[in-house]
Parts: sequence; C-alpha cells; structure tokens
Amino acid sequence: MIDIDLHLHTHYSDGTESPKDLVERAHREGLRTIAITDHDGIDGVRAAVRAGIPLGMRVIPGLEFSTEWQSEGLDCESEKHTMHVLGYGIDLESKPLQDKMQEIRKSRAERNEKLYRAFREKGIELGQEELEVDSPGKFVGKRSFAATFVKKGFADSIEEAFASRHLMADPAIRSIRKEKTSSGEAIRIIHQAGGKAFLAHPFQLDYPSLLRDPERFRQRLVLVVGRLSALGLDGLECYYPTHDQERTDFLLALADQNMMLVSIGSDDHGPGARKIKKIHSFQTKADPDRLRWIELL
Repeated sequence: MIDIDLHLHTHYSDGTESPKDLVERAHREGLRTIAITDHDGIDGVRAAVRAGIPLGMRVIPGLEFSTEWQSEGLDCESEKHTMHVLGYGIDLESKPLQDKMQEIRKSRAERNEKLYRAFREKGIELGQEELEVDSPGKFVGKRSFAATFVKKGFADSIEEAFASRHLMADPAIRSIRKEKTSSGEAIRIIHQAGGKAFLAHPFQLDYPSLLRDPERFRQRLVLVVGRLSALGLDGLECYYPTHDQERTDFLLALADQNMMLVSIGSDDHGPGARKIKKIHSFQTKADPDRLRWIELL
C-alpha cells in the first residue's frame, strides 16, 4: 500500500481537524509522507510539520489555489474554466506567496461581507462568530454559510442549503464571489516559492459548455493541460479517489505526453466530511515509480 497522500485539508480551510489531529490520524492510517494543501491558505502548515516530527512523518508544505483560466483560442468561444492548482514543497516565507495570501484573505473578507448584507436583505441574520464555530482556524467560506443554515434549521443538509434558491442557489447569492487567482499566476507564485505546481483532480474541472459531453470534455482537457504545461505546470493529480482505472490511465498518458510528473491525493477533509474522498480510498493502485520525484522535494 502506498504510504503517500499529497492532498489533505485542515480546519484552516474547509477541513474538520486541526493540523495536529490530521497528522496523527494520517500516521495511524499508515501514511509516512503527506502534504497539507488547504484552500488558498498556508496557516496550518507549520503546526502540521511540527506534529509530524515526533512521529517520523514527512509533512510537505503545500496549498491548493482556486483559480480561473480563460479558454481563448481553443475549440470554443471564450470561456472561463475554474480549476484548482496544488503547490508542493513551497517556502512559506516566500514574499510573493505571503503577499498573495494577504490579498486572498482581504478578498475573502470582502466577499463574506457582501454575503452578510445579501442575506440580511433576505431577512436572514448571520454573525461572524456562528460562522466560525466549526472553524477554529477562523476560515469562513461559502460552505460555512451552508453549514450554519443547517444548524439554524433552514436546510436538512449542506447539499440542500447549496441547492436551495432561497439560500446558496439564489442567483443574487451565487453572483457574489471572491476574485480568483489566474492559473498562470498560481503556477508562477508556487515556482517563486520553490515549489512544484500540479493540476488537482482534473476530472472535476468546470467547463460549462462540456459537462454533458464526456468525449469532448477529454478533448478539451488535453488542450488545456497542454496550455498549462506551457505556463510551467509540473504535473497532474492522476491517482484520486473518484478516478477509476480508465480515467487514471487517461491521465497517466496525458502526463507522459506533456512530460509531467504524477501525484496522488485523497482530498481528505476529515472525519464526517466527503465520505468518498478519504485516505486510502483510491479505486486503482498507484505505481511507486511514478512517485519517486517526491523524494527530491
């Protein structure tokens, strides 16, 4: 069994565990090398690295950027694709990285303030403290709003809160977004911090015009990965819980085609969250030789 997992979240983004608890659980699960990849933030990384030392765990500093990429020049009209870019082996003291983290925190706070006002106009009062109650790391994202609605009895589940047109699916609410980092900028910042940039869960990319056409989706993915490779993307997250053998083989071939590295990540968010995406929940076996590069980080 592979003892590596390079895609894990703590409560410094939308995970449910502290960095220390996550590292200790990963150790109990038999992992020996992990990466902490919180969404658009690095606040929990140092604590995770410290927690790994007495356990003999290697904790790789990382993060997961939420990004947008414009599809100009491809086989379609200009279209924004949303995607996540993982960074591994980053220097937490990098000034470009630190500056970007400050910018993202400011953008998220401004977005949240707009959400407060929008819900207040709908007759729903929300306070910062109740949104932070399940996030000791003080991270507040849209999922925090959805979870609070469940607690208030406005919805039976987080999924229902996101689907409700009275709540998160209200077009006025959905239009309130924090400004996303461009994929090219995310890759550049990761490299400036001495890290490697990987495309996360490629089959979860948001291509609005292709969601119901699997074959064209794959064709677009080939084109997009080629363009991202030209921007410096180092690799693809090929081993992932929702990738069956066919998808895994497709991505491995795509990585080879672009001379890219291959990563493995469960996207585990902690006990009680995202049951499909858990440590050791992969449908396919990973090739250890594909992961040798991690030793050089």
